Amino acid sequence: MKRMVTVRDLQLRARSVAATLVLAGVVIALLAGAVSTGASASTSGRISAHLTSTSFTAAQASGVKVVYKFSSRSSRFGYVLSRSQGSQWVTVRSVSKRGSFTGSHTMTAKQLFATKPITVAQYRVKLSASANSVTLKFRVVNASGVPPSAVVPQAGNWTVLAGEVGGNSWDSFNVGSVAFTVAPDHTTVSNFGFEYTYSGITAPGKPSCVGPGQGFESASASSPITNDQFSTPPDVTWSGDGSATFQGTFDSATKAHGTVQFHVLISNVNCEWTGEVNSNESSWTATPG
Repeated sequence: MKRMVTVRDLQLRARSVAATLVLAGVVIALLAGAVSTGASASTSGRISAHLTSTSFTAAQASGVKVVYKFSSRSSRFGYVLSRSQGSQWVTVRSVSKRGSFTGSHTMTAKQLFATKPITVAQYRVKLSASANSVTLKFRVVNASGVPPSAVVPQAGNWTVLAGEVGGNSWDSFNVGSVAFTVAPDHTTVSNFGFEYTYSGITAPGKPSCVGPGQGFESASASSPITNDQFSTPPDVTWSGDGSATFQGTFDSATKAHGTVQFHVLISNVNCEWTGEVNSNESSWTATPG
């Protein structure tokens, strides 16, 4: 015998269906929320960036822009500026900030350096946000547009190791101290100089033909470092009784090698012969200090 469906049965069934629909709606909403949250997490606080130029001189740095944009709010922003030195990257400046960062922004390449010197070299800047980081590379070239050398020599005084060099058969000289200076911006060499002693045939009735001498390049003269190489500037003024012609190459930040020819004027009245004495071309190596 079939049971009759009452009004109460219909009401109970309707409530069950409604509850099921509500539960399904809650589940769908939760799932949608999870998807939305995941998508937001994957894009929140991401940074993108580009440079308006990737090769420029130090004087042009204030006109080159670093353009960067946050996809949405980021709680962190910072960057690390590094300079290439051989096979390594040396940190020039590091900035890290906390806060709320949104939208598009620009700063100049000069602002990246702040008070740090802008020297001829290859650089990279790594910009970071909450979700990711972006690395941009650029190079600072000299006024002629020549790319930077691969080696960044240590700034300061360099000492050359030079052996004995001789003149003609009746006069000779020995170089005991040779040096030059690498500029603070690592792009030029200047202040070539050396000291020496000489000996020769003594003139009749005179004391011995021996003595010290020196030669120093004009402080205003400098030689650019191009492709890791340099030489004494042409037509440079020297003080003292000596001069020299240098050719050099930087092998690393703390080592260089090359050739040199010395030119010495012996004018001692005690010597039977006076005049200019030129050495043969000699090899040398140099290190800072």
